[in-house]
Amino acid sequence: AAYTLQPSGYVALAGDATLANGRVAQLQVDGNSVNAMWFGGVWNGVADDSAVIQSASTRGNVLLPPLTLITSVVMTEGASLFGDAKGSVVYCNNGAGVINVSFLSDSGVDLSHYVKNVVFIAKAVGGTCIETEKGAGISLTNRPRFTFKSLLFRGINLGASGSVWQYTEGWEKCISVGDCFSTKIDKINVYGTYNIEADQASSPDDTGIYLDGLQSVRGVRITNYQTSDVKFPLDIGDNVTSIWLDGFDMSRSHSGVVSSHVGNSSEVQILNGYVNAQYVGIHLNKRSWAFVNNVNVTRHPNGFDHSSEWIGLNLGLNFNDGCVSNMRILDAGTWANVGTRTAVLLSDVLRSKFSSITCDSANGNLDFGFNLINSSADLVFNNMIFDDVDVLWNFGAGSSDISVGIYEFRGAPVSRFSFDASIATNSIYNNFDLHGFGSTEETYDAALETQVRLIRSTGQRWDVKVSTNDAFTVRDTTATENRIEIPAGLALIKFGGQIRPTTDNAVDNGSSAFFWRDTYSEDFISKSPNGTMYRLRAPDGGGTATWTAV
Repeated sequence: AAYTLQPSGYVALAGDATLANGRVAQLQVDGNSVNAMWFGGVWNGVADDSAVIQSASTRGNVLLPPLTLITSVVMTEGASLFGDAKGSVVYCNNGAGVINVSFLSDSGVDLSHYVKNVVFIAKAVGGTCIETEKGAGISLTNRPRFTFKSLLFRGINLGASGSVWQYTEGWEKCISVGDCFSTKIDKINVYGTYNIEADQASSPDDTGIYLDGLQSVRGVRITNYQTSDVKFPLDIGDNVTSIWLDGFDMSRSHSGVVSSHVGNSSEVQILNGYVNAQYVGIHLNKRSWAFVNNVNVTRHPNGFDHSSEWIGLNLGLNFNDGCVSNMRILDAGTWANVGTRTAVLLSDVLRSKFSSITCDSANGNLDFGFNLINSSADLVFNNMIFDDVDVLWNFGAGSSDISVGIYEFRGAPVSRFSFDASIATNSIYNNFDLHGFGSTEETYDAALETQVRLIRSTGQRWDVKVSTNDAFTVRDTTATENRIEIPAGLALIKFGGQIRPTTDNAVDNGSSAFFWRDTYSEDFISKSPNGTMYRLRAPDGGGTATWTAV
């Protein structure tokens, strides 16, 4: 370290040297960074260096030696911590109620803080490794900004689960972010204490990243985030807005993304990642304008089987105006689960869209593809795939204004659609397209028929409600029996799209790509249950096919 002799009267700061004659040699700080070793300390990973690091932080950003031990350090506001290029190793005397590194943010304005290039090793169980301050007014008045980059969190001793990433020591929270104007979290690895093969109650609670504020946790961007054997990799607490999670791998967790907040929040994007969870993959509630895209959720085949339930994606409690797309949700559990297994649970979800989602069961364990409860409404589903799912859609009490588009399934579901008895007949809609329901083109005949009920709609388009009652049948057996049976009381029916049969015995077109209107120019005649005859005519050259009473 370099020093400069100061005149008489200069008040020594931390790190300065006082000479025998009483004069002070001032420590020269280069680029607002200091080496913690300039301030004393032992740096052997055994003696506690907390006081030395805290003193060094009064002079600037602190470079940590290769080996350090800390118990509790309260960083001077505006100061940061960083390790050497290889990543300084910091052993932590952690435990219940202990915060190893704290950042204060309630006096300065627009200050930036960071922790980079450090390997944190827990010596016990519990406590918090890094915590930023919570307080009313901090996010909008002080506007602190934080960056956490290239950090690894783990214990000392490997656990008994057989996983090379499960440890017996760890923190209750590795990074706890309070009120802030923005936070960037990048290249974080967390190896936790959760034993995936045992009941979660036997493992201590551990959370990778915890977001929770008194007023506002804003602008949180989490990228390149990897966890293994962490019970809760990401917990979204209160007053959190504008979250971006992009590029993540949450392996061997209890619940990947947890929503523990009480109030309503908004704006979260979860993109391009993988969640392996034994209880809930992703849980978002009381949140507006949320987007989930390109995410794979699975349950580990050898993990503990919770008897209550398993849910891949859990959206609820006034989740609204969201969009979920390009997901695969796989229940790969092999143990006998006596609870309910659901790919997507929707509780009080409003005005949201779902597309290109695969609900998959490796062992035929999924009870529901989509389970709607507690008055979910104004939802659109399209391009869905189901593999060994018992009930594709379950519409619970209060479900209304639901549009179900193209989907296909493999296996033999117990029911494609099930309905609560209280649902009004005009509340669930299914776009009438009979193509691609199965792994191969499915034949609709007397032994394998789909009952649907026509629902009156505005304009030139008619939708079809899939129902369990015997109101409307599509069959494909012989040329003379290609027909649509109409429920009583409907005199005029219009289809804005085309009716697409799987085969046609009168004309061997060899493909379901042909429509009835492409094959025939003659009328189709059918009889409704009350005996009224109807005529279906598709205009030459295409257009709207209409039914009229004759």
